[in-house]
Amino acid sequence: MTGDMAQQFIELAKLTPKTNLVVFAGRVGGQLMDNAKYIFNYCARTRQPFKSVFLTHDPEVKATMEQAKLPVVLFPSAEAVKILAKARLVVCDDFWWRTDSQSFLLMHNVPVVQIWHGIPLKLIGFPEIESAVGMDEEKANRLRFGYSGYDAVISTSPFVTETAFSKVFKTRTIWETGYPRNDVLLRDPDADDMLGVDLNVYRAIVKRRKAGAKIVTYMPTFRDSGGGPVEDRAVDIGALNVFGEKHNIIFLLKLHPYISLEIDLGLSNVMVVKAESDAYPILRHTDCLLTDYSSVAYDFLLTGRPIIFYPYDLEKYLKKDREMFYDFKDMAPGPHPATQDELFATFLKVLVHGQDDHVEERAKLTDKLYTHTDDKASERIVEHIKAEYFTKK
Repeated sequence: MTGDMAQQFIELAKLTPKTNLVVFAGRVGGQLMDNAKYIFNYCARTRQPFKSVFLTHDPEVKATMEQAKLPVVLFPSAEAVKILAKARLVVCDDFWWRTDSQSFLLMHNVPVVQIWHGIPLKLIGFPEIESAVGMDEEKANRLRFGYSGYDAVISTSPFVTETAFSKVFKTRTIWETGYPRNDVLLRDPDADDMLGVDLNVYRAIVKRRKAGAKIVTYMPTFRDSGGGPVEDRAVDIGALNVFGEKHNIIFLLKLHPYISLEIDLGLSNVMVVKAESDAYPILRHTDCLLTDYSSVAYDFLLTGRPIIFYPYDLEKYLKKDREMFYDFKDMAPGPHPATQDELFATFLKVLVHGQDDHVEERAKLTDKLYTHTDDKASERIVEHIKAEYFTKK
């Protein structure tokens, strides 16, 4: 986009009267996933004093939502430009739309509610900027902009607010409501919740779980320096499949949306979940979560089911990728196998023999991280939104 066009967007935003419109900016270019998806779905299926529209940059997402008769705009279409300039509020769960899209210029003068996409273990925001690990001035400037300028940020408890989000973001206020995406961990998904889900995997695991199989979902985090458990050969996919066949365990591999890795396994007991799909309905049917430093562990706490942490590269991660807000051991209530042999031994113990030694530890951390442990997070956020932005004062 030229400088002249950018200036036209800025002027259009200033001159266009604002209506009772809330724009929900989907993560990573407007994918139909995560917190933005679930709070948008809640608003779309309930009566509210505002209109809702989902912002995407992906034509496939637009087509999917239109087929479901959900309001959506595709940027940079003329329709999107016209509609976005009318927004009174933006709700988002990352800042891609601000740093990587000109759509921000059409909404630069309206308040933003930042839900974010997880309770952080690794440093993000201003603490990340101040860290010496993997930081340069260009990245620091991008992060300063991305983590600033919010009217409200969502947290899950006073502990999380005090130790993390009050330091991460520049914001007017913080609402401790919980995360919309976790609502579907605690209730059955409806048809709109299933949009953006890898349906082939979902249907397969529901069927096989009913037949007695155990489901393990592996969700490793993104590494700034590159690599990961598959690339680093910390996990032998073939051996994992053999183990799964022997013990009636289905392993799902769900990579971070930022990771571009084409894997077509064609195996019986290891399945790849599309990286940019929504994993949360699948997590509802997961018996055990396998992860490393990902915030998904703290979401999965709400299910009460076992979590296995596989920190095979912890020392390297802390030196080359990110420092952490907390001591890893204090925030990882589960076994910590460091090699594949130890990992398989842990699977035997937890899944085959049913020995879960970390129930109390998980419960204590859940109490610390969550004020609310129900399926009403979306409802609480919307009540705040109505009171703050759509109630005459």
